[in-house]
Amino acid sequence: MDYWEKGGISFRDKLKLAASNSISNFKSQKNKWMETLNQWNKACIELRHEYPCLTYFTMNEIQRLVQDLDYIVAHEIQYWDILASKYIVPFLQRLDYQLQDASQVLHEWKDQNSEGMRSLQELGRIFSQVWMGSKNNEKALNSFSILSSLKAGRPNLVIAKQENKLFSMLSLYESIGLIPRAEHVLLCKETTTEEEVECLMLRALLYVSAMGGINVKTPLYCLVWPEKLQTRILEKVVNLFKKYFFEPSRSQRAQLYLFAVVSFDRDNALSYFLREFEWNAFEQNSREFTSEILHSQKLNILPTNTPDRSFYRVQLYESAMRDIKSLQSNISKVRIRFNSGDIDWEEIVKTLWKYHPCQLNNASQETIVDVQKRVNDLNYSKDNWI
Repeated sequence: MDYWEKGGISFRDKLKLAASNSISNFKSQKNKWMETLNQWNKACIELRHEYPCLTYFTMNEIQRLVQDLDYIVAHEIQYWDILASKYIVPFLQRLDYQLQDASQVLHEWKDQNSEGMRSLQELGRIFSQVWMGSKNNEKALNSFSILSSLKAGRPNLVIAKQENKLFSMLSLYESIGLIPRAEHVLLCKETTTEEEVECLMLRALLYVSAMGGINVKTPLYCLVWPEKLQTRILEKVVNLFKKYFFEPSRSQRAQLYLFAVVSFDRDNALSYFLREFEWNAFEQNSREFTSEILHSQKLNILPTNTPDRSFYRVQLYESAMRDIKSLQSNISKVRIRFNSGDIDWEEIVKTLWKYHPCQLNNASQETIVDVQKRVNDLNYSKDNWI
């Protein structure tokens, strides 16, 4: 299961063993699986060290990208953009949040012809060009440095209050003047895998060596709520911390990374393991101060000092439908502010994707006839797609 969960691509034989087989036969097969898993893990680590941009994806995602790229470039070029906007661009935006056009990536992929591990290497080479040009780790505009005691070259444990856990994480980023993006934060849940945590750790360790001479801002990576992980995964994560952050041969080679574990439970296995590295720089008013800064930066206004009034709020405006219709032709972007922490973001994203002509889970399931029909029905074009 570990092998397949991590995207293993071979060794599909002998998946069934007779109950009448001897115990030694079962042990022999188990040893073969363990050897295969270790070889695969080693190959994946080497691949990600050679191409650090691949730490932004699981191996299953990487192999799906290879399949989708092959499928897209096999079609006429007029369909590349619409297919890539659903199946390729969202992944590339992990590397560069500003990227909107995957045409250069598609043209380069068209010219390559490789299979197996070689195709994964080609993907790493092409995606590295996107990653190297990214501005994902630029400094926040008008940043306020209010905390500066995070320790580099070791994990920092932050014990957050139950009612203040999200702002504890945001305060960390405010302290170093960095805009947090999806690549920087992993919010743990029951379905989070060992590989996802390992990728986050590798991003922190490999960024300094790969990009340190280009982007001057060392990013902060946060593992949030590890207590929500399954027990077996949490045990593996503790071993990953020992392996990557505390083995002398590894830790000496990466002294400048910034990494934090944000938890509201001191008793989970990872928090207990990191108890000597607890970070205690938060003040009582950090939440209020951070929220005012975030709000004033986004809206470019001075924060209010009205007592006993929630700072984040929603204002409703009423307008006649005819006025709204007259504005639609001039709208280029819509920004919505939410004032609740209990929002089902996944469901919101799924709802938005329903308005895209590509509706299936991967590109190879799509038929060009169906896509073209949806494009026509939705009056879709490159200027108005999601």
